[in-house]
Amino acid sequence: MIRLFKTAKESAIKSRAQAIYQLKAVLVRADPALREHLTGFSNPKLIRACAQFPLGPVTTSKAAAAYTLRSLAQRIIHLTVEIDDLNTQITAAINSHQPHLRAALGVPVGLPATRWMAELGAFTLRTDTELLLKSRRVVPGRLVAAGFAFDHPDWVGAVEDLVRRARG
Repeated sequence: MIRLFKTAKESAIKSRAQAIYQLKAVLVRADPALREHLTGFSNPKLIRACAQFPLGPVTTSKAAAAYTLRSLAQRIIHLTVEIDDLNTQITAAINSHQPHLRAALGVPVGLPATRWMAELGAFTLRTDTELLLKSRRVVPGRLVAAGFAFDHPDWVGAVEDLVRRARG
């Protein structure tokens, strides 16, 4: 479930970045008066300003640039809302599974970790962030078919055992 949300989120992030690059490329080639009006704006302010350009007849290159900037800015805003919604869905999905892990560790509240925090921890432990950041799920079909029996068929039991071993 989380993997599906992350796939959609990564796609929206890439699309938003592409729309931002396109907006700036159009702005570079836009009419000097229009370009000067938007000079010095931060990205969020630039996007809001472009999204509010009035619609009118597109009869000049300046009007075409304004129309295109408005379209791109509105797309960026839409994708930002979509990304926020997907983040909410990911958080809800994680929180529905996280209580088992927190309970096993005796941690009442889970705090979010950013990518750089996970990478620093992985570097310190001399491991890779692949499992943390990519959420890979492996189904050991060949092992089960060959008769291998796992000590912990579900992840809750495995986590509890790991915590028990770590605490000695």
